[in-house]
Amino acid sequence: MAAAFTFDAYKLIEIAYKPILDVDSSKPEEDISKPSADKKEKQYNINVGSNTVVGREEKNKFRMELNITVSGSIDAKISLFGYFTGTGFYASDETELNQMIPIGISLLLPIARSILAGVTAQDGSVPFLLPTINVSEMLSPSNSESTEK
Repeated sequence: MAAAFTFDAYKLIEIAYKPILDVDSSKPEEDISKPSADKKEKQYNINVGSNTVVGREEKNKFRMELNITVSGSIDAKISLFGYFTGTGFYASDETELNQMIPIGISLLLPIARSILAGVTAQDGSVPFLLPTINVSEMLSPSNSESTEK
């Protein structure tokens, strides 16, 4: 069986990262040499959005923009472009575009996860790993585009 799309390339468009520090500057005597054992699990909110553009001259070419924003335990934003080519597997252009969205997001999420983990590891803390996201559930009409942990 032939693939419905080929993944041609990706391009990092934007990345921003700001750690949320656990240090209370009003308590200079606080021991900051090691993490506190009584801290609760850090909370965060993840928003995932995408926009897909079809090529003007080549209708089988797609560019998807994936935007991920994380707030809470860290503040981060990452935006990627993914470039795809449809193989003519689907009978109509509309069906092809509708199928491209979950496939494109599923292919770009691991790339965004890897980039974000690498950047967050550079400040000496534990890298932030985006959790696995159920793309089908996220895109269902009964769900919003947010995943909260």
